[in-house]
Amino acid sequence: MKVKSVLAGSLPLAFFIFASSALAANADVNVKASFISSPVSVSRLCTESDKKCNPLQSYAAFEVTITNSTTNAINQVVVYGHAEVTGDGAAKATYVDSIPSICTELSSSSGARTEIRCDVGQLKGSASFVVIFKSPTGGQSINFSGDGTFSEAASPTTPTVDGQFTFASDPIALTTTQQGDIQKSFKTVVPASGGTFVTGLGVPTDIDTFVTRLNVPSQSTATYSIAKADEKTPAEEACPTSAPCGGSVDISLKKKDGTKATFYPPNPANVLSQFLVIELWRFDFKGNVKNANIYYKDPDTTNPTYVPIFECAPYPVADSVARCIFDRKVFTNRDEEVKTGQVPAGSARIRILAGENGFYAW
Repeated sequence: MKVKSVLAGSLPLAFFIFASSALAANADVNVKASFISSPVSVSRLCTESDKKCNPLQSYAAFEVTITNSTTNAINQVVVYGHAEVTGDGAAKATYVDSIPSICTELSSSSGARTEIRCDVGQLKGSASFVVIFKSPTGGQSINFSGDGTFSEAASPTTPTVDGQFTFASDPIALTTTQQGDIQKSFKTVVPASGGTFVTGLGVPTDIDTFVTRLNVPSQSTATYSIAKADEKTPAEEACPTSAPCGGSVDISLKKKDGTKATFYPPNPANVLSQFLVIELWRFDFKGNVKNANIYYKDPDTTNPTYVPIFECAPYPVADSVARCIFDRKVFTNRDEEVKTGQVPAGSARIRILAGENGFYAW
């Protein structure tokens, strides 16, 4: 078996590659690990007494690729991964899932270190898998590294260990609550189960007057996407109206290959759980929310221009109409959400149903 250790820091993006070391055989196995997205937002927890707070559960992910460059299959490929948070001894990146589902968390996980085992099995050629973790509530980065073993025996169940390998990815940087951009943005990996992601505290305040929430539906297939939102207040660009827009938000939800993640379910039973739901919030809203104009543009086109968004009728979202306004509301002292302290009086919310992401201004 060939014995080598290669570090390829010059590859695109940011990841390290370590090739296999060996015991005594002929296989040539290379393993690389890379982060899916960096930076990602830290997660935010809310206490029961802090009703004017919406928790943010964000996610981080790494991809591991194993390549057997020989013509012979190897067996019993097992990968052991270690995720560890730096900069906060109490923070932990909790294991969520793997794609495909071949990994389990080990009981040896402790403190800021999470340990997993991934059973790849027999390998001829190459195979990749993605591991997803919950982002911690603090810290500077998430490191991911590991090692593994394989057998060259003829039987896929032969327990003999003939080869070993190690790997390490560049770390995922964390956007913390001490950094100003977490108030106006978020960035996260979205697992197949979906999730709700918010800027700031998730509700508008006199300090953070604009808030964006994004609800991503669950997906039936084992996949992931990357979601991010970036608010600008006031809007950086003029809207197609005589009155200037007060704010804008760039919402991006893209798949692994960089294309848009789309949601066009046939005959939806519950549109709020099957389409993207984009909530635009504004604190101390003045005027009639029914007269508020919402505009959209597609930043992926060669000539993006703002177009107005209209109310959902007669269908929530059709293939030819990728987004529409589901409802508009200004919360008053009579609303239960205000009485219980969840939402400040005078806050305006406009909910948009969408089949795909884009750039919004209002």
